[in-house]
Amino acid sequence: MQEKKELLLPAFALGHTTHHLYTAIIPALLPVFKNTFNLTYIEASLLPAAFQAGLTAQIAVGIYSDRTAKRSIIVSAGLAATALTIAALALAHTYHLLLTLSFLAGVAASTYHPAGTTLVTEYYPRKMGFALGIHAIGGGLGTSLGPILLGALAAYLSWQEALYIIALPGLVAALIYSRLVKDVRLGWVGTQKQKKLEEGSIKKVAPLLTTFIAAYLLGMFAAETTIDFIPLYLTTVFLVAAPTAAILLGLMRILGVIGGPVGGAMVDKLGSKRVLSLSFFGQAACILILIQLDLGGALYILLALIGFFFAIQIPAGNAYLAKLVPERRRGTAYALFFTANVAWAAIVPPISGAIIEAHGFQAAFTTAALVCAAGAAIMLLLREPTVKKI
Repeated sequence: MQEKKELLLPAFALGHTTHHLYTAIIPALLPVFKNTFNLTYIEASLLPAAFQAGLTAQIAVGIYSDRTAKRSIIVSAGLAATALTIAALALAHTYHLLLTLSFLAGVAASTYHPAGTTLVTEYYPRKMGFALGIHAIGGGLGTSLGPILLGALAAYLSWQEALYIIALPGLVAALIYSRLVKDVRLGWVGTQKQKKLEEGSIKKVAPLLTTFIAAYLLGMFAAETTIDFIPLYLTTVFLVAAPTAAILLGLMRILGVIGGPVGGAMVDKLGSKRVLSLSFFGQAACILILIQLDLGGALYILLALIGFFFAIQIPAGNAYLAKLVPERRRGTAYALFFTANVAWAAIVPPISGAIIEAHGFQAAFTTAALVCAAGAAIMLLLREPTVKKI
């Protein structure tokens, strides 16, 4: 039993790695899709937007996971389904079918965060920042490995064959996760009085929760713009080959492997809101510098730093929310939080794509940096919450 417990954090990180390996695939393939289907920038931007729109299904997943407590089953089944739907992109012969499959891949991926993140906070309530930081390693590793693996495979195989091979890790991870991670049964009896106390607690923090999510979304504008359009920026402005651009997108996220645990440790010492503000200011500054650079070592370093600052915001945002709401409502709260994120992520690419179409990449990246900085400023004004145990 002890050995199995020691494998829990690696299992959580593995699940997160696999989930984000697939979330990074569509942006990495945008140059290929644009050329293959002869798309405009706006049409290309609708592909990651469709994936993000599919992710809004996680609000239903979060509510269901809170009511049934079958979080491990939800995560395991979702990992397998995501792998299969991403592989199915290879079967698309028209743009509209590609758009539909992108949406369905998002629906499959919607199963992870509400259930998976809640499981981490339930297993490690006293070391939440640390555990979420280790969990975040998976996010950074997955978003890095996805494009790198895809680019390496596509250099020797067709992009369709590469997608078939990339489906395999998801199926293996789903099996491992289902064997190692079991659901937590909280010792909590839902009396009418306790339910009223819980509902009152949620209503009390609603204004702070709303402001927090709004500030977080402003900060996310930069990440969504850079992740979706860096490959197109590199292939259009610097004439980088599509497989190389995919690998560079992966390198942008490689520092996320250390950014997750560093961010988690910073949360435990400094508090969530300070780490979030630092993350957003850091991303904004790096983007403004990056668009002034030519292709070379300095640009690669800036890409990696953007990935690092993005990575530290993940455990910070998750910890802030976990402290703000009662344990029994975390699945639903995370679902609301991540649904707001993905709804925003579905809106941002078309906005940035339209700016690129009309004014170019520099205007789009500058806009993203300024919006991100506004989110950082608002975050500094929020209070730091304490853990809710109702």
